[in-house]
Amino acid sequence: MTDLSMRIAAVAAPVRQQVAEALRGAITSGRFAPGQRLVEKDLCELTGVSRASVREALRQLETEGLIETLPTLSDQTWSLLRLDGDMYESTLVALEHLYPRLSPGGYVIVDDYGAVQGCRQAVEDYRAGNGVTDELIEVDWTGVFWKKTG
Repeated sequence: MTDLSMRIAAVAAPVRQQVAEALRGAITSGRFAPGQRLVEKDLCELTGVSRASVREALRQLETEGLIETLPTLSDQTWSLLRLDGDMYESTLVALEHLYPRLSPGGYVIVDDYGAVQGCRQAVEDYRAGNGVTDELIEVDWTGVFWKKTG
């Protein structure tokens, strides 16, 4: 039978899938460094697609374990913030996004402060850059905490 009217035409992959493949390739090829912060707005400009497509692609890459994301929590507050980011970038990003929503009187606990130089540097850079002068208290040889006063 040679009737072609029933043939399924090849359709390009959904935009989300194309973006995910492009990002996956950029990550695995080293275009993006391990731990590098990927900003949605920048990825939209880089790929020329909508923010929704970039978000969907990032969710897909997160489920594959290729990236880690920090959800937007701008409408929530909390009294305890415990960070185990290990590296400079992940610790700094967590502080930038989460610390402003910590209630006054709330506590920040940071694992690996004493064990990982990048973690320590991120905490010090964030505190210095944001005027955080609350006393930093050692928990043990690696962990620290402070109480947010203002």
